[in-house]
Amino acid sequence: MEQAGRTEGSVTGTAIAAVLVFVGAIAVRGVSGDPAVAPADRERAPDDIAAPLQLLGPAASLRAGELAPRVREALRQEWNEVQRSVARIQACPPSSEWLASAPGQRCERLLAELRSGSRDEALAALHLVFELARRTEWAPGLRARTQHADKLAGLLHEWLRAWGERAADDRVLSEPAVAATVAYGALMRRVSQPLPLGGNDEALERARAFLASQLFDAQGQATRLGLAVRARHPKALEALAGRRNVLDGFREAFELAYPELDGECGS
Repeated sequence: MEQAGRTEGSVTGTAIAAVLVFVGAIAVRGVSGDPAVAPADRERAPDDIAAPLQLLGPAASLRAGELAPRVREALRQEWNEVQRSVARIQACPPSSEWLASAPGQRCERLLAELRSGSRDEALAALHLVFELARRTEWAPGLRARTQHADKLAGLLHEWLRAWGERAADDRVLSEPAVAATVAYGALMRRVSQPLPLGGNDEALERARAFLASQLFDAQGQATRLGLAVRARHPKALEALAGRRNVLDGFREAFELAYPELDGECGS
């Protein structure tokens, strides 16, 4: 166990060092090697779902029905019922409390099934997570209750761990994967610094290490997901390499892209 701990610490340190090396390279000379055509801009197959990023946006529930035929038959009824359950959440309940309820537990089980399936099912899973972020309360508030943001961030963590790198080079999932990365960083910013003064160093390092492992390889080169995030939100990566406010770039990008996702159901 002690050896495993040393190994894990070494990997985390290497990943964070990789961020510093890579962002330093950007500042000095820039980095070449971006794909000529971004995955989202490639010619789509006739059966690709159109405008997939809309399925994470404020009107996403209006298009949720398009996902049902793309969910495997064995899960389709469950998807239909869980999706309706999430879409009907009222009164902005705290995120972790709703997820601990019977409908919430059903939702979490379905999310795990969808993450293990096709790319369209992965998009369906991400749709549910963003809808939960839209319809439940996760802002820490004056009492600094961070468990709700932490729970939602955990769902994004699991999605990125399963799909992040694969999704980054996919015509359908590339933009949603960037959105998921930015949302994870923004939520963990709330977890690690719920109030202007003070913070949770463990949560901050946990988020920083995970983002580094997703966005950079051990040699300091950007992964495909790292290139996609840098293309859209370069300030997020610059902040990640700093010593202070390392998640602020993700928070700013998230607030700009999804102003209604404020942790208070847009109130």
